[in-house]
Amino acid sequence: MNHFPQGPYLDVLAYPAGQDLLGGGYLYDLTSAAQTWMAATREYRGLTGSDGNLPYTALLTVLRVLGKTNAEMDRPSHDTPPTGLITGAPLHRDDLYDAVCLWEQTALQVPEDKISLAYDSRLAEQIAAIEPEHIRLADHIEAGTHTFTAPAWLYPAATWNPARLLVQSPLNLDGRAINLRADDCGNVHAWDPEHLWTASWTQIKEAREKRKDKNYKSDPARQGEPEHTKYATLYLEVLLSSMPGTPQPYVLVQPQTLRYSDRLASARTVYYSAQADAPLMTLALGGRADHTHFAHTSRLALDSYARLRGTRPLLPDVVRDLSGTPGDFRVVVPYSVRFPIGRGPGMHTMSRIGDHSSTALDCEPLRLNQRTERISRTRRTTHLGRDTTLLDAPDLHRILQTAGCERLRILALYHNPTTRPRMQKLLCYHFNRPDLADAAEGKQDNHIIPLNEHVEISFSHVPHLLEHREDHAGRLAAAREIPHRIAPPGTRVLALAETEFDASAWSRRRRASRQTDSTEKDPYLADAKPYANRYLARFGVLAQFLTHHDRPFPPSRKAKKLENPTELERLGQEISGDHPGHNAIADLMRAAALVPSRLTRNLTFTDHGLKEPLIHVGLHLRQQRSNWKAGEPPRLVWLMSALIPDGDHWRVLAHRPGSSNTPGSWIPYPEANLDFRSNQLPPGRRQDQHLTRAIDQALFTLGHHKGTATGYVLYVNGNSCRSLWPHLANTHLDQPIDPDGTIAHLDGRLALPGLSLDEHQRPRAIVRVTDDSTFRGQLPRPAQVQLPSIDPDTGLETLDPGKRTNGLFAHPTAPTTWYLAHVPHQFNGGTRHARAGEHYSRWASTDPEEQAEDWYAHTLTEFHIPFHTSGDDPYRYALAAARLCDSALSYDHRTDYPLPIHLAIQMDKDHPNYRRMLHEQEDAQ
Repeated sequence: MNHFPQGPYLDVLAYPAGQDLLGGGYLYDLTSAAQTWMAATREYRGLTGSDGNLPYTALLTVLRVLGKTNAEMDRPSHDTPPTGLITGAPLHRDDLYDAVCLWEQTALQVPEDKISLAYDSRLAEQIAAIEPEHIRLADHIEAGTHTFTAPAWLYPAATWNPARLLVQSPLNLDGRAINLRADDCGNVHAWDPEHLWTASWTQIKEAREKRKDKNYKSDPARQGEPEHTKYATLYLEVLLSSMPGTPQPYVLVQPQTLRYSDRLASARTVYYSAQADAPLMTLALGGRADHTHFAHTSRLALDSYARLRGTRPLLPDVVRDLSGTPGDFRVVVPYSVRFPIGRGPGMHTMSRIGDHSSTALDCEPLRLNQRTERISRTRRTTHLGRDTTLLDAPDLHRILQTAGCERLRILALYHNPTTRPRMQKLLCYHFNRPDLADAAEGKQDNHIIPLNEHVEISFSHVPHLLEHREDHAGRLAAAREIPHRIAPPGTRVLALAETEFDASAWSRRRRASRQTDSTEKDPYLADAKPYANRYLARFGVLAQFLTHHDRPFPPSRKAKKLENPTELERLGQEISGDHPGHNAIADLMRAAALVPSRLTRNLTFTDHGLKEPLIHVGLHLRQQRSNWKAGEPPRLVWLMSALIPDGDHWRVLAHRPGSSNTPGSWIPYPEANLDFRSNQLPPGRRQDQHLTRAIDQALFTLGHHKGTATGYVLYVNGNSCRSLWPHLANTHLDQPIDPDGTIAHLDGRLALPGLSLDEHQRPRAIVRVTDDSTFRGQLPRPAQVQLPSIDPDTGLETLDPGKRTNGLFAHPTAPTTWYLAHVPHQFNGGTRHARAGEHYSRWASTDPEEQAEDWYAHTLTEFHIPFHTSGDDPYRYALAAARLCDSALSYDHRTDYPLPIHLAIQMDKDHPNYRRMLHEQEDAQ
């Protein structure tokens, strides 16, 4: 009888990579050709003037399609020749010789009319003479205690057999039998034209008109216009991955929506079906707009393959027009581009892909065990956009005191006159003064208007500060002249400032400005927001920006009609649809570091809650590229925030890094935010020797602010920090840590942050947080919830499919790893197609509007605890991390990261230079 432990469970698209699944391959030992390879490399470098290796990627592409198999090389380092060629099937000796011979000539720039198979290629002779050895891929994986090690070539090679198995049988979905096709990288495509998804902007517009007007008649002249039809398809990325705490490697299947372009311009990836029974060729493109071209290795691959097949090579001019039904040559659209077909396959498709993968791969998926479904006792909820729990809290005065102030002064700064009444209604609603929403006394500019004993506002019309213009002179003076920016002690000054921004229009104008001889100006060069943000910060004002909207927002669909509503509720219903405005007010409260006492109740909830007072510290790191052509250094942002218990309330501190001569310090979060925004992003690199020492010094000095706390927990952004400390990377988990916190086998590198400190100063636990939205492809994708039940007829335990879960799940064999499942916030939204794909696939959808939407499915956040104090239960720290994701200060849903990391990330995003270069014109006027 099957026996299932107490559930529910979550099946994820991860499959144990055993011998049967990985399969085998053929190894060509290239050591005998090493000297010849290096001689050809030196000749290649002399001809090209570079220090690069021979373009072996082009050779691999040709071998893959010519041999109708997969191929990879073992490349130990940049300056050494490859030691082995690994293929999925043995290559014919003549094919191998011809491919290497022609590839070598094209790489060495032999004139086109001189290229011939009669060329004397010693390299081709030596490689073709090698007898391949059949190998089992699993034999090259060395399992440890908590992880495994494998050569670099094995990771791509491990996907070949799973991809082959996935395409052997069709995917049965919604009455369709969908044939799948593998590419030369071990990924899988729904390639047949009859199984592509189609839509056009014309269809979407007409569907919307028809929904609004049932008598709407379509224009026959606008139907069936092939030049406006766009195409997309199902794409399964297959990869080999590790999971922390287990030596078992897993094969992951990652479903995605691949969208095709009707032109070559600015694309980066091409799939080419050179032969119907061979893997699809994966080719790379470079350049922009009309200058888009095949990358060097792809051009060499196409040229070599064309000569072997006796055909003309593909040229950019030949494939530049890709309108109509996609054929053998398909260009992938960058995901940032607007498209009439949305992203994501949806929950139903994920479940069916899980069934297909289990059958095709002949193994059960990884099944995670649920530890708890209810994460928190309470989370942030709003009533008509208003956070009543915080703003009507009886202990609001104490919350403000803990945040380091007695009162809030909000400067409402506007440019367009129509924005002023909007701001007035928002502020009067959130701070419970509906009587001032339209009152004459609330319409006065440059006056202090008390809203309650804790909050006051002042409106100012400041076009010289907020209007967009290329000449930024005068902005600093305008910021200096804002009334009431200087407040008495105990009053924290915030600003709700207007800005104008249209993402689609600005992106379109920015692309147009880059074209040759364009008269269009880059709108970002005239953007007032970064300058206003910085100048206000220099005067002690934290700003949050509100995008101008030229017409009133319609009431929210969730706003229920109330009988005998109060004046406040009546105002709330009127502006319930102004979600950007409500979010801006909430973010102001986050910037002011107001933490509701519900955080304490959440952390202590249930037996596994953290009962003792502990500091929760978050570490976030981000590298930003600079304008290196102008000689600017790269920028490195590392930020730390700390939640420090103060009875039932919480102080929020942030670390202000010091300079080369002065140490950093911990200061209140709003003050650190002001200091951070006021200056340029600091220069630096991840490889800086002092970086890890500075972070440990920050953890050491945190002890001066601990108050009643008995220790601290460190939450680390695993997406960006795993390269700095070996034990944050799965591959080094078996390396022993010396008492001083270093790893002797890795040149004495510090294993984890904080371990260079004395034992009593080290963290209680370190939680590595990995979020799949930014660490794409490395976490397994949830397929389906499984609910255990008893069959009433047989008495056997069975599993029935469930719907959705937001629970915390444990890995069955990794005792220090947990996964928090998320149902995306958009899926639970009130929009028309919020739950598209829940019960059917895109193939079954006939609504063009629905096709244009993003289709959502479960996502995961991984919590791995590489360090905790001896005898402690690591689960309680994973549960605390999950609860801190549930404790957003300015968001009605979970955040991607626990609150300490989230606060640091938001502080980074608040910086004027976030992901952009700002050449500030200093204005001393």
